Parts: sequence; structure tokens; C-alpha cells
Amino acid sequence: MQLFLLDTSIATSPILNYNISRCYNSSLSSTYPLGSSYETNLNHLFSTLDSQISTAKHGFTTHKQESQNHDSAFGLAMCQGDLDSVDCRDCVQMASRQLPLLCPRAIQAILWKEQCMLRYSNESFFSVFQENPHEEVYNINNITTNISSWFKCLNDTLNEVILMAASNNSGYMYATKEAWYSPMNRNLFTLVQCTPDLSKENCTKCFSVAKSRIYNMSSRGGAVLMPSCTLRYEIYPFYDTSTLQDLAPPPNIAIFAYRGKKQKSATILVVAIIVPLAILGMLILSGIYLLKKKARKYPSRDFQNVFHDLATAESLMFELGVLEAATNNFSDDLKLGQGGFGSVYKPLNALDPSIILVCNHLLCQGSVSFRQQQQRALQTQCVLMLRKSRYNQ
Repeated sequence: MQLFLLDTSIATSPILNYNISRCYNSSLSSTYPLGSSYETNLNHLFSTLDSQISTAKHGFTTHKQESQNHDSAFGLAMCQGDLDSVDCRDCVQMASRQLPLLCPRAIQAILWKEQCMLRYSNESFFSVFQENPHEEVYNINNITTNISSWFKCLNDTLNEVILMAASNNSGYMYATKEAWYSPMNRNLFTLVQCTPDLSKENCTKCFSVAKSRIYNMSSRGGAVLMPSCTLRYEIYPFYDTSTLQDLAPPPNIAIFAYRGKKQKSATILVVAIIVPLAILGMLILSGIYLLKKKARKYPSRDFQNVFHDLATAESLMFELGVLEAATNNFSDDLKLGQGGFGSVYKPLNALDPSIILVCNHLLCQGSVSFRQQQQRALQTQCVLMLRKSRYNQ
């Protein structure tokens, strides 16, 4: 029996609240007799599950109820992974009252509610992977545009959330995953959950079967309900998202959205530009810091004062005879090298070894041009030589 309630407060995407029950019989009998020991054990089973679920780990509990007549009843209760203990207990208690009415005197039955599941049988099913009976429910609205992008978004997100739940080392076997779906400008919400008594292998197998049973992937929402696991997706939040960050993309920031190859390429390009620039900025800041630190360690106030006195316009006015005397007629023995400004010489009898002479044969171009070239050359070379001296200390 299936009971559906549609909340039309969201006109574009009705919210589906479901109670789905399946009543199935064992091979021994179609129904149990009224007043039988199995009925007694079943009533005790419901009461025990109701009391145990409040303190059960992971919102999951199982129980075996038996008597001297051995008409054992096996039961399981499981709540959606985000429910607190109070809501979980209320859901299971409601299910234990509804199921006997929905499946009167049934030997085996299961009830899927939106936030919990209740199941019982006269045969043990604990830690056993079972894919039947199963049900599928879907949102009445379908995706009508960008269908291929929707399929990719839904398929990729389901694959990720299934891997998260199946590989959960805490034994929870529950996970949720959200993805921003840009064509609709909203989030896709997904949830999967196994009964925690399953092995990881059987949990993965159950999810795989559940995903394969989604026959209407164009629907805006749907759920696949099986005894060992459940899978659901919607375009509205149907579980507690209070601890989740808003997934909507902030302005002017590129994210991966399902718009096709062009969007993905643009995102990669933005990342390829931003990351190197950020690294370069860090390197520049580090270099400035080190230079400032070095400058503080080696103050150069005295040098700047002396250089200012030397590098005035008039101090650079030399007659050719003076330059020839200082360089021994431009002797190669005193030549330190050749640069873009001219030949570099070490003056004879210089009191300061850092003083050099740059001699350019363009003196005939005028004293102004000569002074400008000499002032620039002298300042550059003096600074370089003093720096070398500092580093060698």
C-alpha cells in the first residue's frame, strides 16, 4: 500500500511525503492466526523497537522476540541519519502503530516512511543483503531543458555520495551530498543510507542496484526504497542542512557547474591564472621583507651622504689631461672592464678602492651629455661594488 501527500506550498516543486508499505508472506502460511504466539511476539517486538531506538547507535536497532513455541519475530528499525533521538523515536513509534493496520496479520511486512523504516519477519534477515521488495517514487515534475547536463549532474553526485557512504569507516553507512546545478540556479540534494549491519561490499552492491532502478532520471526528485538501503534525490533540502554551507556560487567567482565543456574550460583557465599570480605575489612580498631586513642590518646613511657630495654636476667635470693622468693614459693595466657606458678604470693612487672612472669617448658631444652619462655610470657601479663588499663580510 502506498500513501502519498503532496505539499503544494512550493508550486514549482511539490514536496513528496510518503508512507509506503509492502506486505508479503512466508512460504508457511499466508497470514498468522489471531491470538497466536506469533502475534504476541510481534506486539512485544514493536514495543521493544520503540524503546530501543531512542538510544540506538546510528539510529538503528534490531531485535528478536521469541517464546516457548518458537514463533520468533525478527524486527528492524532505522531512522534517517540526520534525525535526532526524539524525532527518530517519534517516527518509529508512528510506524509501529501504522504497519499492523496497513498489513493486517501479515507474516512479513515493511514500511518506508520519509524519515524512518520499520520491518519485521518470521525469518532472520539481519546482516543479509536483500533488494526485494522494492519501491520507486518520483517528483511529479520533470526536467525539460538542459537534460544532458541534468543527467550528468545527478549521475556524478550520486556516484560521489554512494562512495562516501559505503566507505564510511564509522559504520554509519549514511551520507549526503549537494551540488550546485547552474541551469536551474539551485542545489541538488542527495542522500543514501544502508542498514549498518551490512558489510561494505553488500552496502555498495545495494546502492548500485538502487541507482540502476532509477527509471525516470528526468524527474526533479525521486527515491528508491529497498529493505537493505535507500537512495533519494531532490532539488529542495529534505534532510537537516543546518551544518552545511550555502552552496550557491558567490558573485564573480568561477565554480564547476554543469553547463558543458565551455564552462569547465573557463574555470580551469581562471584557476590557471589566479594560482600563479598568488604565488608570485607571495614571492614578491617575501623578497621585500628580506631586503628590508638586510637594509636594517647594514645601514647606508653615511655612504649616501658621501656619494651626494661626489656626484654633483660640477664634480664630474674633468679635463682630458686629468683623466689621462688618473688612468695612466687609459692603460689596459688599470682597466677593469668594458660596459655599456664605456671603459671602466681603477684610478691611480685612489684613497677609496670603491672609486672608479668610467671613460667614454663621446666627450665631444658636450659637457651636459657627458655629465649625465658619468653621473649614472658612477652611481650604478659604486652601488654594485659596495653591495658586493657587504655580502662578502
